[in-house]
Amino acid sequence: MRHEIWNKLREEANELVSREPLLASHVYSSILNHECLGSALSFIVANKLADAVVSAFTIRELFDQAFVHCDTMLTHVANDIKAVKDRDPAADSYLNVILNLKGFHAIQAHRLAYCLWRQDRKELARFIQSRTSEVFGVDIHPACKVGHGIMFD
Repeated sequence: MRHEIWNKLREEANELVSREPLLASHVYSSILNHECLGSALSFIVANKLADAVVSAFTIRELFDQAFVHCDTMLTHVANDIKAVKDRDPAADSYLNVILNLKGFHAIQAHRLAYCLWRQDRKELARFIQSRTSEVFGVDIHPACKVGHGIMFD
């Protein structure tokens, strides 16, 4: 399923670049320059969570580690994208979900915090929780286990 979502995201991204050239740089840096869903997701969310002290690069590395240690995470991400697209009338494409919807971004940041919590990296998990709350307005304790196919609006 996640490969199908990724292929559809790339298709929608190419269509958007054709329709709206002013967004080409954003779409390329967020989607088309990446080889997989995990890479694109980590780029998008890390750039939103980064602050003056913890860089987007550092947060991307945390995501990359989480994708390895929490092996169902990317499958859950794909299920979340599909859930939002299927249930939210404002989500007219998979691309809109991954690029623009802060509820989706908050859940993915929580998935990172939860993975860190399970690795006993509690202070780092709390940092991600705090940044998620500040940036997206959603506060989920890092120990909270969530399922998949989640939609926050």
